[in-house]
Amino acid sequence: MKVLIIRPDAMGDVILSLPMANELKSHYPDAHIVYLASAYTRELLLNNAAVSDVIDDVYRADRSLKTWLKLLSIIRAHHFDVVIFAYNEPEYAALAWLAKIPVRIGDRTKLVATLFLNRHVDQRYGNLWQHEVNIHLRLLRPLGINVAESRRYGFLTNRIVQPPVIQSAMKKMTLYPPVVIHVGLANGNLPIPLSFYEAVIEGVIANGYMPVLTGSPKEALALVPIMKRFGDALISVAGETTMLTLIPILSMAKAFIGTTTGPLHLAAALGVPVVAILPSKLIKATRWGPYGVPAQIVEPRWRCPRVCNPYTCKTRECIDHLNVDDVLESLERVQDSPQSLSVRDYKRSVHAQCIRVIDATKEGAGGTWPKESLKQDAPVVILNRVRFVDKVKRLIAATQAYYPPILVRKSDDQTVEEALDATYPHD
Repeated sequence: MKVLIIRPDAMGDVILSLPMANELKSHYPDAHIVYLASAYTRELLLNNAAVSDVIDDVYRADRSLKTWLKLLSIIRAHHFDVVIFAYNEPEYAALAWLAKIPVRIGDRTKLVATLFLNRHVDQRYGNLWQHEVNIHLRLLRPLGINVAESRRYGFLTNRIVQPPVIQSAMKKMTLYPPVVIHVGLANGNLPIPLSFYEAVIEGVIANGYMPVLTGSPKEALALVPIMKRFGDALISVAGETTMLTLIPILSMAKAFIGTTTGPLHLAAALGVPVVAILPSKLIKATRWGPYGVPAQIVEPRWRCPRVCNPYTCKTRECIDHLNVDDVLESLERVQDSPQSLSVRDYKRSVHAQCIRVIDATKEGAGGTWPKESLKQDAPVVILNRVRFVDKVKRLIAATQAYYPPILVRKSDDQTVEEALDATYPHD
């Protein structure tokens, strides 16, 4: 069986799709799995046990008819049996249809793209309980693979050639417990100022750790004053690593600190405890946060009352209300987290930290829960019974929120915690 997986976007999204690829390979050992992906993810994908080859997505870089037809020709030449749309957009769905790939699997809610599919899956994008890893795993169901959770990433770490700068950094990382701090930015978050990271670095050093700074070449230039201030008390490999050569650095870390970027997901994939800084209400840790590892979520102490859109937001109030002490305390807590919990238990821990709940069973709260849910950014609503009118209110609230509210029914003999526990995870 020759399978094409389409995932031509960000590094973090590609990493979160790897458990799906590895589960597929586990169930079908003879499968020949090829990714259609951005060129900059090729190196990491080819370092994966399940992936046989990578087709560079020339169309994403140049959205012209000429490059689209070129990509169609390349796909046709491979004679794939199955295509899995982990990135389900009409242009790519049409490619697979015109290439006459017999089995075309994708999300059924993308109305235009779904016309080109013949195996439709409800990936539950609107379900806050579902992490991106779970959403990818659901795509395997038409192939007879029903896996709820997986931490199969398949990195072939013994194949990584470590440049001298990485070897030198790793040697220095043995002097004190290393903590990787990634100063890069993920989509959906406003930029966190270097002054905030500088204060975090100062606290990390004071607590007896060795900060190891990572980031892009541009961020490496911005870090020069911080490097001069702290000297040998920290290490910087910013601008010196690829995603592949970052693996040995992360593998030595006692913890990772940063926003939801590719390096955060790579750290989690390697089993490194994570302190995730999430200033934006749009980015939910339950969807894009650390998966299956000890994790602490740092959010602003003040919640913005606006409907969140970081791409157009003109204020910096969420950034201004981040607290350095919260990061440092989270670093200590994550070190004390159990290392032997299941993926499900780790996800439950993340949910408990960052999901706000409206208890609409209290007197007078039944009619106001939609307004309070939006105002407090509380996507879970507890009700004594879910009536038709509540379902209508949920649909109306969904037009103003990224996630539709989750309605949880609580019986008279249950506590709120017991009702949530019985409901988690929605599938």
